[in-house]
This record gives sequence, C-alpha cells and structure tokens, in this order.
Amino acid sequence: HLRISNLFCPADERQTTISDAKGEIYYLYSTDEKFSKLYESFDFLKALIYIRQETDTFTTQDSKSVFSLEESVREKLLEKINSDYDSDAFVKSIEKYFINLTLKKGEKGAIQSFTKHFGITLENNEYAKLINDLKIENKEKKLKVKSIDKIKGLENELCMFIMDNTMLEYLFGKKQETNKEMMRLYVALTRSKSDLILVIDKLSIKKFTDKQIEKGFSELNIPYVTMEYIEKIEKLKYLLPYIDNWGACDTIVGRLKGLENQKEFFVSLLNEKNQFYIRVGIVWLMRFALKEDLQNLVTLLNERIKNNEYYVKMALAWCYAEAFIYDFDFMYQFLQGVESKFVQLKSISKACESFRVSAENKEKLRLLRKSIKES
Repeated sequence: HLRISNLFCPADERQTTISDAKGEIYYLYSTDEKFSKLYESFDFLKALIYIRQETDTFTTQDSKSVFSLEESVREKLLEKINSDYDSDAFVKSIEKYFINLTLKKGEKGAIQSFTKHFGITLENNEYAKLINDLKIENKEKKLKVKSIDKIKGLENELCMFIMDNTMLEYLFGKKQETNKEMMRLYVALTRSKSDLILVIDKLSIKKFTDKQIEKGFSELNIPYVTMEYIEKIEKLKYLLPYIDNWGACDTIVGRLKGLENQKEFFVSLLNEKNQFYIRVGIVWLMRFALKEDLQNLVTLLNERIKNNEYYVKMALAWCYAEAFIYDFDFMYQFLQGVESKFVQLKSISKACESFRVSAENKEKLRLLRKSIKES
C-alpha cells in the first residue's frame, strides 16, 4: 500500500519494495453488517486492529473485572443474607453478577434490579459511585482495539485501521500540515504486510457525508470491501473447529492455496495446544511456504514447537523429509540438531521413500540413520 502511505511523507523518504507480494486494501463502514463478521475474523486471526483514540464504539483499554462494591453497600448487602454464608465469597459472586447484569440492562437498570431484589436503599453518594464504577466495567461492551501509538514498530499480514474525522481529513487532503496526527496516519497505513482494511467509524464521523467519503476513496482508488474477500477470511476462522483428526487436517489444508498472504496466521498456530491445530500450521507452511524460505522455516519449526504428540511429530517429519528434496546439504546438518530421535528417524524414512531424493543421498541418509540409532 505504498502508493497511499507515500502520499504522507517527504519525497526523499518515500519507500519502495522489491517484493512481488500483492496485498489488498478496502474501506468499510462500521455500521455495515459485514463489519462485525470481518472484525470477528480479524480478531480471531490475531490481526492488528487499531484506532487513533477511543470512541463510543471502540476501546483501547483491556478492561478487566476490577469492580467491587463500596464498603457501605457491602454492609447493607450482608445484613440481608444468612450469617452462615461465606460473606466474602457471596459478595464476590454478587459483584460478578452485577457486572453481567450491567452488560444486559445498563448501569441504572442493574442498580434498580439489585436494590429491588435485596431490598436495599442507597444513599445519593452510594448510587453515584456505583454508576461511575459500572460505567468503567461497561467498557466490556466496546470492541477491543489498540491505539496507533501502541502499534508503532509492529507489523502484520492483516491490519484493520479504524478511522475517525481527524484521520479522514488528512487522508483526503483536507488537512496537510505535518504534525503528530499526520505521523499517526502514516504509521497506521504502513503496518500491513499484506491486507489493510480502512473502517469508517460511522458513529463518530461528523464532518463528512457518505457521498464525500465515497468520493474521497474513489479518488484514492480504494474500493469498498467485497463479499468475496470477507468469505475468504471467514474460511480461516471457521475452519479449525472442524479439524479433529489428521485426515481432515491434511485434506483441508491441501485446498488452502491462495491464502499465502495469511502466513502469519498459520505460524501463530504453532503455539496452540491442540495437536491438530499445530499440524494445520506445519502442513500449510510445508505446502505453501517451504520452498521460498526453507532454512528459516525449518529452524522456526524446530525452535517453536515443543508439543510431543504423535501427529505433531509426524507432521514435522513429513516437512523435514520434503525439505531434503530442495536443500539436501543444509537439511543433512540441520536434522542432526533436532532433539527428537523419533522425528529424526521418521524424517529419514520418509526422505528415503521419495523418488525425488537421489540414490546417493539416500545412502547418506541410511548411514545417518544408523548413527542416530546407535547414539
């Protein structure tokens, strides 16, 4: 997306690339029903999702349940229960219930239900404090994103940039002075290594009509997001829960050609606990990334994967055996540093079964196998 980001930096600092990879860039309204699907998919795929500052829809805070009842309210509550109860456990359960009730009914509705159920009368200051505390907890309703300032230096295959009035003014050239906001826009536009989705936070936009927004993106040659793109991303999200055996894994992964720009998602699967999720990552990387970056990839697999379950080890052996086809000398040395003797021996067996490994190299592998067994 250099053609866009280079509009916002000095001519002598504009970037170029030697990569042949082609990413995609689209825009989308936050009120479009497609947005919720895409947000969920991006969040699941560990994409970078970010905004200039919080709005009524998006929060940059990791809100955790730190809500607790004021001491005076707590005392009124405990007067209403049997003294045989564990008072601390009871209060904690009520506090958790209070938070969930707030998410459903809002602060005032939750307080009304609470006081009515327990027959408690709150003083004005107690009521005001509860309203304030629950507003903080109510940020759970907002969609979680990062601030642009927090994602400086980070990159991802998938990025989603939530845009407000200020960012649109600079993107569309209504404001052109070089300042912190211009720099934030530049940072936001340069985090993606592949796909970038520009989301118009419709509820916070006051200075642009839909026609002006559409005209601005048209002039930048940025199209509205397509259903085809959303369905492609959703495939990844909904795929994993159905993979619960090695056959499903290897069959489905073989059909995932065309998702090369989602490499980081498949790399992230190597950290999962489920052995079939890890196997999906290994097999996809072997099929669609091994040739281009063999040495770095097998080194990553060896360092990252600590899972010792059978189908993970078999996938590693399969991948290493394939790698012998493309770079025998490197893999011959590499395999000797692999910790698992099972993976070492299975890799050699599979490589020796391949008609793409020469007879001379197969003999070297058989000698290596003998040496490993004797060690």
